[in-house]
Amino acid sequence: YWEEGRMSFPAGKTVDKRDNSILAGLEPAIFFGFFEELSAIPRGSYSEKQVSDHIADFARARGFEVYQDEIYNLLIKKPGTPGYENSPTVILHGHTDIVCESDEGVDHDFKNEGIKLQVIGDFIHGTGTTLGADNTVGVAFAMSLLASDDVPHPPLEVVLTVQEEVGKGGAQHFDGTKLSGKRLLDMNWHDPKSLFAGCAGDISVRFKIPVQWEPRVSEQTALSLRISGLSSGHSEFDIHLERANAIVQLGRLLRIVIR
Repeated sequence: YWEEGRMSFPAGKTVDKRDNSILAGLEPAIFFGFFEELSAIPRGSYSEKQVSDHIADFARARGFEVYQDEIYNLLIKKPGTPGYENSPTVILHGHTDIVCESDEGVDHDFKNEGIKLQVIGDFIHGTGTTLGADNTVGVAFAMSLLASDDVPHPPLEVVLTVQEEVGKGGAQHFDGTKLSGKRLLDMNWHDPKSLFAGCAGDISVRFKIPVQWEPRVSEQTALSLRISGLSSGHSEFDIHLERANAIVQLGRLLRIVIR
């Protein structure tokens, strides 16, 4: 269903926690069922307990080995299917938190509300909010494999980390000694026709700059600076386009003004 990069959807409806019919009929049904199930659960960064508990209960109900740490990272182990029991274990990784942003003028309580899905043409969208497909797609695929009884696979170790969108905090905290697999596939990838095999990583830095405030004298005028109208982009996928960065541009402007 990914072959052409497009999918056919029923149109004209939205969905919330009480109506899960928006994705009915889509294939693979098991994947879209889990995608919709997860979408109904609030799961911003630092608020992953509810979704972590939900997935842990799902795995335990199927008799799988489950580890859940104090910040709600998950490790779920599923044995290989007949004929693949002794194959090398494969680790599948995804993250349970999503980016929580809404359109201007949209009041959405991400701490208590899931994503209200809607279908526009051939695409699924959030209703005035981010969709959270990053990384609900990866988690839903992993759950689909865990729930399947007709997909041959080696032993699986499903790692679902938290706080990915705010500096990979969950991955840094995760106890890797519980893993036996040596092969890892990252499910947090955007291209359905390729596999993500590695990452250079990233670094989060917090600066503390001492500031001395002085009262404004009467003849001084306060100014407001705003940089807008730039093309957005992702640091992983669009860095080669050399688009302007608003923060960098503002810093350069302030340096000139202060001089």
